[in-house]
Amino acid sequence: MALVGKWTKIEQVQSETETEIQTITYPAELPEGHPDFDKVGTTEEIEIPKIDIVETVFEDVYAIVYSVNSWKQKVMEENKTLFNIYYRVYQSKDDRLNDNSFIFEGDIISQEVDYSLKENETQQAYLLLNQKQGFEELIND
Repeated sequence: MALVGKWTKIEQVQSETETEIQTITYPAELPEGHPDFDKVGTTEEIEIPKIDIVETVFEDVYAIVYSVNSWKQKVMEENKTLFNIYYRVYQSKDDRLNDNSFIFEGDIISQEVDYSLKENETQQAYLLLNQKQGFEELIND
């Protein structure tokens, strides 16, 4: 099982040249010993590097879920099964089959398993991966 096709890698990159001004208001109550304790209840403007969104398009990638870890958690008297999804993206299916050198790996954390669906945890992981920004154009292999 895998997803194949066009993948858009989306990255947030800190600009090395451009900055922006951000206004910060410190809460009226901070615990003593907090690094900003002396700024309690004040507002200041700081200059920070601008964050740019960089999109890189890859054609014909091969994306796989290589690990699914699940656990039970009690939430307000209800037991829920949650899972983490770990995935890898390869330049092509041949790269995956021949030398296992992926071009990107990532995770999707703390998703709820829906046992009312016909899909098992791995199939649900692929459905969630396919909904992740940049992965929407991939199709099942």
